[in-house]
Amino acid sequence: VTYYILVDDENTSASSQTFQINCPVVVPDPCTAITPLSCGTPVTASLSGAGLWSPGNCGFSTPGQEKVYSFTATTTGAHTLAVTTTNSTFVDYFFKAASGGCSSTGWTCIDDVNTAINVNFNLTAGVTYYILLDDETSTATSHTFQINCPPNCPDLSATAPAVQVTNSTCTVVGG
Repeated sequence: VTYYILVDDENTSASSQTFQINCPVVVPDPCTAITPLSCGTPVTASLSGAGLWSPGNCGFSTPGQEKVYSFTATTTGAHTLAVTTTNSTFVDYFFKAASGGCSSTGWTCIDDVNTAINVNFNLTAGVTYYILLDDETSTATSHTFQINCPPNCPDLSATAPAVQVTNSTCTVVGG
């Protein structure tokens, strides 16, 4: 919309006026650019500037930019958030089921991260999740991370006669 600004002097003598129009800073909605993630594929997130949200349940305020990713779990169990590089600035990582909608509420804290780290969190196979990165600062931040999936369980329905299966829990032993 185009607007006209009228400057109308209150008298007939010569005058001058200096003014400017200050426009509000528009902070982008992080739900408009959701990036898909795959198991074991690293992604570098670059964050800078103000954000819209601050879930607060990782223990800290997050006034910086947010980025939302989508991830569909293919296996039920402990998935690993593997942050491999940072520029030593804190970013809070969260997740929630995508069925709850992309919004500022309902996030579960994974961890408050400023260094390389591996953190486990449980997901259910077939469920699509949102992964939220929310910066604790508005200065330039860079984190490289990935979601590592649990191993697929072997089919134990045709085990050798000398093997006895006592439960159906699949875990990696020694690894």
